[in-house]
Amino acid sequence: MKNSDVIKLFFSRMKCTNCENTFNDEDIEIMRQEEGYTVVRICCEHCQKNIGVAILGIDKEQMQKSLDMHQSEDPNEPPPIDYDDVVEARNFFQSLGDDWAKHIPNEYK
Repeated sequence: MKNSDVIKLFFSRMKCTNCENTFNDEDIEIMRQEEGYTVVRICCEHCQKNIGVAILGIDKEQMQKSLDMHQSEDPNEPPPIDYDDVVEARNFFQSLGDDWAKHIPNEYK
C-alpha cells in the first residue's frame, strides 16, 4: 500500500465537523510529500467546508500500525458507542424515577 493510500485511509475514517459525512478520496488531497512529513489538505465534498491542512510527521509504517490497532479482529465485537447510544442510555436512566436504587443489587449498595 502506498503512503498516500494509507493517509487517505486514515482520514477516510474521520467525519466532517460541519455535516458529519465521512471523508472520501476526493476530500483528501496530498499536497506534498517529503522525507519525514506529508502535507494534506482536507475539504468536505458534501458541504464544501475547508477543514484545513495537516502536516503529518509520521511514516507509512507508523500510520498503518495506528490503523490496524483500530480494526477489531473479533467479528462479534459490538460497534463503538455513538451519540444515539448515549442519548438512549440517558433516557433509560431518566425513566428509572426517584427510586432507581431499587434496581441495584444489595451486594453493591
